[in-house]
Amino acid sequence: MAAPLTQGTANFPPEYLPSGTDLAALPPDVVAILNAIANRQRDLVTEFTHMRRDVLILGNSQKGTGLGLAYAEVPFLDGSMPTVAVPANPGPARPALPELRTINDIRSLTGPQATAYMDGYGIGPAPQQVERRQEIIARYIGCYLPLY
Repeated sequence: MAAPLTQGTANFPPEYLPSGTDLAALPPDVVAILNAIANRQRDLVTEFTHMRRDVLILGNSQKGTGLGLAYAEVPFLDGSMPTVAVPANPGPARPALPELRTINDIRSLTGPQATAYMDGYGIGPAPQQVERRQEIIARYIGCYLPLY
């Protein structure tokens, strides 16, 4: 979604307005309604993102080791996918992380990779032992089997 309009008090995304619309010429009530719609849309997108994550985790919990049916990729809290690199704009860059399709993929995570997964999922603080980080990540994505 494009940046909201900054003219006046409106924060309604400009792509929703006909081209050439002079926001300053709109009555304040219309601007308030447009802003309320934009705010509600953002709330719905956030709620949908959380529900999608919950559904993926629930699905993963039914896949055992992931060796028969692979685990689905669970997005990070910011909505980005762990296996897709994120450029440094505006925040720090993040390299693509290995895909966690099976219990063996989780076991193969290195210390820095496990820490990056925990950071992306908002889990902290990271334990010292890599195996413990792997177990926490496994639970978070819906793998409830013992790793070791």
